[in-house]
Amino acid sequence: MSNKKPNKKLSPKHKQFCKEYIIDLNATQAYIRTGYASKNPHKTASILLTKQDIQAEIQVQLEARAKRTHITADRVIQEIANIALIKESEFYNEDGSVKYLSQLTPEQRASLTSYQFKTVKVGDDYEEVPVFRVQDKMKALEMLGKHFGIFEKDNSQSKPDAVTTIVRVYE
Repeated sequence: MSNKKPNKKLSPKHKQFCKEYIIDLNATQAYIRTGYASKNPHKTASILLTKQDIQAEIQVQLEARAKRTHITADRVIQEIANIALIKESEFYNEDGSVKYLSQLTPEQRASLTSYQFKTVKVGDDYEEVPVFRVQDKMKALEMLGKHFGIFEKDNSQSKPDAVTTIVRVYE
């Protein structure tokens, strides 16, 4: 994080635009929420974003928010990675029974979407057994893949596959 100070050269309206922009990173909506009047807010907002003093102020505000909330890109990536890399087997004891919440690590608990007890019949008796659901692993893997540039925008591999490369070598 930088130690940049807020830009005092910006007009109050430009500063407000920057505050509105970091809410959802939508320049058009920030422009409208700031109260600018324009027939083409998308174009005018885009022009504002090209100004260096606006970009600098947005960066200062993003860094201040990260410091305030203790939420950083690294932390978000780590949470996604926890979901993507969790193994369902981690939720079971050696005897095959489901672990109780108290037996799970914070990372394991964070990867759950639900954890409840279900009544099941065992012989002549009924038992309460824990049942759980985990976050969408494939979605988390996809998010990590996109973040690290594994896929191109059209979702095809960015490098030729090995078979194509081998065929070309022997042609």
